[in-house]
Amino acid sequence: MSAIFNFQSLISVILLLICTCAYIRAFAPKVIDRNKEGLLGVFWKCARIGERLSPWVAASCFCMAFVKGGRVNENHYEINRQQPAKPFTGPNHFFITRKTNVESQYSDVYIHGMGASINSVLVFVVELEKLFAGALISDVQTSTIHVTDNLFPMSDEFEAGDRSRPLSAVHVHLYRAMFCKTVYSRIRNLSINSFRRFTRPRLAIVGSGPAGMFTCNALLRRTNFAVDVFENYHVPFGLVRYGVAPDHQEVKNCINLFDNMFDSNKDRLRLFCNVNIGKDVTFEELTNNYNSVLLAYGSYKTRSLAIPGEKSLNVLSGSEFVGWYNGVPNVANPSLDGDSAVIIGNGNVALDCARIISMGADGSLKSSDIPDDRLAHLQESKIRNIKVLGRRGPGDVSFTIKELREQFKLAEWSSAVDMSREDEETLRSELPKFERKKKRLTELLLKFAGKPNGPRQCHFLFNRVPQEVLSDSCGRVKAIKVFNKYTNETETVPCSLLIYSIGYQTLILDGVPQNAKGMIDMKDECRVNIQGPTPVYATGWCAHGPRGVIVDTQQQSAFVAEQIAKDFENFNGKTAVGADVLLKQRHVRSISWDRWKFIDNEEKLKGQKSGKIREKFTTFDSFVN
Repeated sequence: MSAIFNFQSLISVILLLICTCAYIRAFAPKVIDRNKEGLLGVFWKCARIGERLSPWVAASCFCMAFVKGGRVNENHYEINRQQPAKPFTGPNHFFITRKTNVESQYSDVYIHGMGASINSVLVFVVELEKLFAGALISDVQTSTIHVTDNLFPMSDEFEAGDRSRPLSAVHVHLYRAMFCKTVYSRIRNLSINSFRRFTRPRLAIVGSGPAGMFTCNALLRRTNFAVDVFENYHVPFGLVRYGVAPDHQEVKNCINLFDNMFDSNKDRLRLFCNVNIGKDVTFEELTNNYNSVLLAYGSYKTRSLAIPGEKSLNVLSGSEFVGWYNGVPNVANPSLDGDSAVIIGNGNVALDCARIISMGADGSLKSSDIPDDRLAHLQESKIRNIKVLGRRGPGDVSFTIKELREQFKLAEWSSAVDMSREDEETLRSELPKFERKKKRLTELLLKFAGKPNGPRQCHFLFNRVPQEVLSDSCGRVKAIKVFNKYTNETETVPCSLLIYSIGYQTLILDGVPQNAKGMIDMKDECRVNIQGPTPVYATGWCAHGPRGVIVDTQQQSAFVAEQIAKDFENFNGKTAVGADVLLKQRHVRSISWDRWKFIDNEEKLKGQKSGKIREKFTTFDSFVN
């Protein structure tokens, strides 16, 4: 054991001697010179070893200085890695990243690298040593910086949170004055330039919802793409802003990730809201002005009931009702003055509609981001009876357990599932065969099987096929006829509000190929089957149709980004010009990222005054003008 300690001590003494000699030679080169003989000659060799080893010693220090933090299962969370605070600032301090261009006229400069950039710093210094014939004098130090990352759950079994992460850093001090003394007296400036110029491929993303933004975020991490994002709405984030229910603010936390993405990549990421692709700029013009195009605008065309009377007053699609309570501009208030509502559909949108109607009067939405005027309208609702009708059986529902459980937990409402004895026995017998997710959902349905009771009721009914919407003399819905597959009879269900959510259709842009099912014709999981020099990709509901939730979209986006990165791995063409010139020529009044952040801050300030997360604008004329 003592021999080991003696060996470690010997190594420490040798390293101390090397560092001391290198330090003395840096400030007093005449004391330690290669022409000296004897002991001073040995000192010179030690100094040269120290100068050569300094970057690599720093690298080993970086490895030893790493402090193991809390580990997070990345299959459970989307990790929003925050940028660390820069510990040093000043005109002669440079932090090496993928896009650093260093040029200095100062007497000395500091080169810093954090995390993955440490290796780039060390390679950078070694290249400079070669450039200056081995006479470069540098002082290398290391440090550890702690960063707090945001964690977004990938399923409803995990909670949002954060984790502390240690990040190692290296700091290299380069002495210009010593260059002049030891190399050439004619040197007056230190000029350090990046090794090569990048030619960036420019990508157009159509849609700023979660599918497009998660793909964009993953792509910017992997490649040097320049990206332009186009959004039809006046503001970004699509489904996250206008589709997620106001009582699900934790789902909207991914906006923080997107904010950080835009703020960290302003030199290569642009936003163009209030731009209609197909009208303001055609799809063909996108392919002509970009190196690549990504379609990520979802499936926002609602499937119709296709039955007589569906155009009656107060008959809305689920997306229309969701858009209304989420603050979509120019949407009229639905009439909530009757006592009954029927919602057709067995998916999460139907559940959201039922839950928001139920929560309207209990005050639990006051601190959310639902606009004040629309919350006031919900609070005046007279609806006391909600029926959720499914066209198929209870074993075919598309609910997620989290949303269904929320409906059953609502105070002052009695919610129950009406299923036949045959359905109940079948589900109980097949329960052991189901996968875990479906098993838990089925157990919840069986737990609440029965009839609701109380002054406020939500009733889940199955095997009811809509046949006709009945209206009163004013043209407003008063009931819906449905075919009961249990009894093979027609029933008339009274309602003063009818909402249907039976799926979506993909909107196909002119020029985008379409398959026999009316969806985008895909070559594989992410590539559109289209001929031409510009590759076109699709992600989210654009690619595979309207299925899955934000978590599913998030997981697919990482795969799509990886495929795009592989396709452009050896890109050496010219960076495409983009469509901003076309927008200016056509006087399209687009809203940029900076303009959106102004709107964002105004909404938050308005919300703070009334104790809300934000107060959404429902008109944007002043911002566009």
